[in-house]
Amino acid sequence: MPVHDWSRIFAGGFHDFHQAWIAELRRALNRGILPAGYYAAAEQIAGGPEPDVLTLEAKDWDSSAPANSGGTSLAVADHPPRVRYSIEADPEVIYANRADRIVIRHASDHHVVAVIEIVSKGNKHSRQTVDDFLDKLWMLFSSEVHLLVIDLFGPTVSDPHGLPAAFRERRIDQPDGRIPFVTDSEPFSLSAWRAGHTPTCDIELAGLHSTLPDMPLFLTQQQYVNVPLEATYQEAWRDVPAPWKEIVAGS
Repeated sequence: MPVHDWSRIFAGGFHDFHQAWIAELRRALNRGILPAGYYAAAEQIAGGPEPDVLTLEAKDWDSSAPANSGGTSLAVADHPPRVRYSIEADPEVIYANRADRIVIRHASDHHVVAVIEIVSKGNKHSRQTVDDFLDKLWMLFSSEVHLLVIDLFGPTVSDPHGLPAAFRERRIDQPDGRIPFVTDSEPFSLSAWRAGHTPTCDIELAGLHSTLPDMPLFLTQQQYVNVPLEATYQEAWRDVPAPWKEIVAGS
């Protein structure tokens, strides 16, 4: 099933689909993708208007834990993420920018280790809303929370080269020509940001009529699971009202 043009519909229409997709992602992660000790919950963080899918750690991660109580994560060294672009950042730049920041963590043992963020039209309404969104991502990333950011709205005047480039340039303060710019044929970006001493970004681009690839969701610097974006997108699409389907499908 192709990716649809959600810019055709009013914001509330995508909000409805956004909520359904979040629920499908949560369901897929909790039904066998995440390894023992991890779970996904739909919550709001940093004052966002919609819930994010949060991957939370219920206990210290143990690579020897039996897999029959959950899925199995993949080791980066043995199974590099299957993406077209993988960019490694300079750790000195990251830590220099952290020096004057106060990091607030969860007091409980159920601390956040990763966030899946589905970009909404409102996140890209203006330069201010893009900056606010990047601030939210940076707050998480600088607290060593891994990110998977899904943007199906394409570039705007506030992020003309796409969100991965904007995040790198405006929050990490290190413009990098290796970050792939979105294009007219592939305006959508899927970016998995691996936090830690050596930050890394794995990026895929997509366009209308594309099939969404599975994307890595990092649980640690060296362990990740693949998130089934296409399968969950299709499940959420099934219950979109028919008149909306005609609009976003271009009928």
